[in-house]
Amino acid sequence: MINWFAYKNMNDEITSTVESLARFYKLSLSNGKEVITIKDELLQVSSYFNIQSMRFKNRITMKINADDEISKYSILKLTLQPIVENSILHGILCKESKSGSITITGRLEDNTIILRVEDDGIGIPEDKLQKIIEGKVKSSHVGGFGIRNINERIKLFYGNSYGLTYISEYGKGTVVEIRIPSS
Repeated sequence: MINWFAYKNMNDEITSTVESLARFYKLSLSNGKEVITIKDELLQVSSYFNIQSMRFKNRITMKINADDEISKYSILKLTLQPIVENSILHGILCKESKSGSITITGRLEDNTIILRVEDDGIGIPEDKLQKIIEGKVKSSHVGGFGIRNINERIKLFYGNSYGLTYISEYGKGTVVEIRIPSS
């Protein structure tokens, strides 16, 4: 994409893409830390999304509506990015229009941080959704491996009371809810 921007002399787009890419990698590396603040996780997923938005010619939008009070809490790095990636590749781009929106919300409720990634993509058929939740997806083309890894990392780090839940209606979209402790 950057090469194409250069070929077309799109210097502002090159600058913006390189800045987002640098921010994405800096936050992904995070000085070797496995845990970062939610604020940094949201910055990281925003950087990733900015690159994808340019790649797909701004046909996809993303809003983040997270309560300020949760920004200081910790989260395993690279929790949100694979979920947003799946929303784009396996949700929104599977619609006929190839356009849509993603909304990330976050709040604190009874010592639990709840982050939600909601898209208006194609949704997941019920039988496939159950396989994703159970980690029984046979192909990486449906997004199961990354999601299973995120869920397992959360459970290993925080305990079995935490992790991912899915709500999806085929033809309407998907909601992924991430629950982690606030401590």
